[in-house]
Amino acid sequence: MRRIFIPHENINEDIIQTDQESQKHIIKVLRMKEKDKFIAEDGSGTEYVAEIISFDKKSVKAKIIERKEKIDQGININLFMSLIKPARFEIMLEKVAEIGVKTITPVISANCGEFQINENKVNRFNSILNQASRQCAGAFIPTLEKTIKFEEAIKKAKEKGTIILPDPTGNNVWAEITDSINKKDKINIFIGPEGGFSKDEINFAKENNAIILKLGERILRAETAAISITSIVRFCLE
Repeated sequence: MRRIFIPHENINEDIIQTDQESQKHIIKVLRMKEKDKFIAEDGSGTEYVAEIISFDKKSVKAKIIERKEKIDQGININLFMSLIKPARFEIMLEKVAEIGVKTITPVISANCGEFQINENKVNRFNSILNQASRQCAGAFIPTLEKTIKFEEAIKKAKEKGTIILPDPTGNNVWAEITDSINKKDKINIFIGPEGGFSKDEINFAKENNAIILKLGERILRAETAAISITSIVRFCLE
């Protein structure tokens, strides 16, 4: 059956009333008809088997015939992302949501520019996370956390589990650390800004048991590094 993302607010008891965007997708892309069944996911971990009962110009109405709470058994990835230009930050959000991170925490580090995340940007960023999860039918929508400073982020991550910080100065390569990572642990990935992390920040991370990882000889843009390392962690550790 087809999987379709349906916002939780569109689910009322045993009835799903889609929005217009989902209506167009169901009719024009999937070409579904009355009595066809699909799996709806609401981004909070609940999965519904639903049967279409009617169409109108703005929505599709479906009856829920089965529901199941999904247990996310995948690797738990928390991304701590230094502030970068908003357009690039948005690219990163879309892709890591598709890959399947649990949380994204914006981080203020020494070499960040004068970037700020105001309420309008928070709304836009959350919309991007929702849309990306909808596109890939993710069972869970990543949570966008509040912006915090680097030192606070490291301390917070240390309490959660393993810290991985990619940096050109790293003396660890992925093949050598894979076996030492507990797959049941929370994996906290730190990505620096365009200017990278400062020496003081690298030293502070080391003092807090961070794994300083060398990704290779190429210097990657921050958003590319975030996409690369989350992909590596997700698909190598699961």
